[in-house]
Amino acid sequence: MLKRSEARVIVLFLLAFGLHQAGIYVIGINGSFGWFLSLTYVAAALITVLFVRKQHSQFSQHGFLLASGAGRQLAMAVFFGFVYVFILIFLPGAISGFDALPGSSLSLNTFLTGGSILLAGIASETVFRGYVQTELEADHGFYVAVVAVSVLFTLYMFPIASYWTGSLTDLIGGMIPFLAESVFLCFFFKETKTLLCPMAFATTVGLLMTFTPLEALSSDYSLAFSFVTYLVLIPVMQSFVADVRHQGERRDDTAMVDSEEDDEED
Repeated sequence: MLKRSEARVIVLFLLAFGLHQAGIYVIGINGSFGWFLSLTYVAAALITVLFVRKQHSQFSQHGFLLASGAGRQLAMAVFFGFVYVFILIFLPGAISGFDALPGSSLSLNTFLTGGSILLAGIASETVFRGYVQTELEADHGFYVAVVAVSVLFTLYMFPIASYWTGSLTDLIGGMIPFLAESVFLCFFFKETKTLLCPMAFATTVGLLMTFTPLEALSSDYSLAFSFVTYLVLIPVMQSFVADVRHQGERRDDTAMVDSEEDDEED
């Protein structure tokens, strides 16, 4: 028998999955309908907010908060995004060589694409980290939640048409990076307690992968580099977060001491 929280997770996933796949399908038919995909992202995020309000949960419990040191956390998330893309592009390129992609000038389409990537990061993290991970972790613990969230996230991100148009090897190979990304983002959210970090990381990676004018000539090594990089980034990220948290605590302690000294002088 499903718990209410599990039933809500399934319903939200099906809604988000259906919206995303519909957006991908529409773009496949007519590439000029990118705005429709952006609307599906907005709809998925708003539906998640309604789910939180419906069960009378505090938004802060679902990561909708700016904790102390939000600026440093944002910078850290962007930094990790740059590191990941650098490794994914330049290390395979160092082995196979690089191919220059055609450059594009700034245009309305450029800003629309960037906006769509931003909305995609907000929507996916709101749904999967903000709601699904929070709900499943409360009932089943963190590691069970990570596995479940990562499987659902991969199904959400992967175009449904690929399930029957590609080979099994291509299917598995295409899914592994999404699984690894989701595991990293689950740990990132758990450590920082705010959706700001996974959103910023996902958006940074999406923007860089879309607009970087270089790519490796061969993608043979990309899968391995992607998987290993995410695994290595988890403990590195945890160390960074702990350091940022420690610096914040020291500043708070210093501010408290200064305040007490001022009170004594008064």
